[in-house]
Amino acid sequence: MRPLLLLTAFLALTVFTRPLAAARLLQPGVDLIADSGPLFDRPHDIVLSPDGKYLLVADTGHDEVQILDPAALKVIGTLGRGELAAPRDAAFLDEHTVLVADTGHDRIAVYDFRGVQDGKTAARLTASWSDHMQAPDGIAVAPDGDAIYVANGDSDAVVRLTPSGILENGIGGLHPRDMVNFSEPHAVIVDKTGRVIVADTGDDRLVVLNPELIFLGVYKGAPFDFDDPMYMAADAEGGLWLADSDNDRILHLNAFMTVDRIIGADVGPKELDGPEGVAVSGDRIWISDTGNDRVILLRHRP
Repeated sequence: MRPLLLLTAFLALTVFTRPLAAARLLQPGVDLIADSGPLFDRPHDIVLSPDGKYLLVADTGHDEVQILDPAALKVIGTLGRGELAAPRDAAFLDEHTVLVADTGHDRIAVYDFRGVQDGKTAARLTASWSDHMQAPDGIAVAPDGDAIYVANGDSDAVVRLTPSGILENGIGGLHPRDMVNFSEPHAVIVDKTGRVIVADTGDDRLVVLNPELIFLGVYKGAPFDFDDPMYMAADAEGGLWLADSDNDRILHLNAFMTVDRIIGADVGPKELDGPEGVAVSGDRIWISDTGNDRVILLRHRP
């Protein structure tokens, strides 16, 4: 009877331990939908294609952009293999134009992207923008597509480009204006109102600018307590999802820049470990869990 009792106890422990472990990551109102497993090497930012068919992951350590099925989180193709060096971000200029922050090559790599068929990526490198690029870490496109913003990590600057890659404006670094200085700005995003929000990573803050890069405000310290804020994603309600990397969490800031949801906290194989990237569509959230070399898909509920 003793072996049977031991087996029963083991099965009971197995059944009830797994949900408890997951609950530490998935707070009430957040469900885990898919987990890629450790397929990547220091994955940074992620972006969903405009048609929702593809999830692009800047796989920094593998020097390429991985293309995933957004639902299953399976790799179905690659972009830039043999052409990129430590890419950290990507953005869609339009349905078929992908801009990659090719950090190790100090450039923005421009690709004509036509999707993936039968495991083969239909894409080609069409341009390379290197002027005014110094370890570009983050890239964002204005909602109307008339401006591109790049966060240059090595020059501590943010620049505005035309859709053809011509410099229009800049702030910080070699472009001192409004007494704004950055320290290793890692990411930039344009929200639905047109505000440009910079993750000033080295200063543990978010800096808000207008479309012309004029300073509007800053968010730092309590109650945010950012620690190495990284990449961001804007939602349809005017809110912002932020990878607060060294705090091992994802924050949601509503349209009033008030934190109203926190995902993650502790470190470990079942938790977030230094997440850097986030993408959002409706009630779906994709997270680049950098320290665990994986991407996860969550569903959040009110």
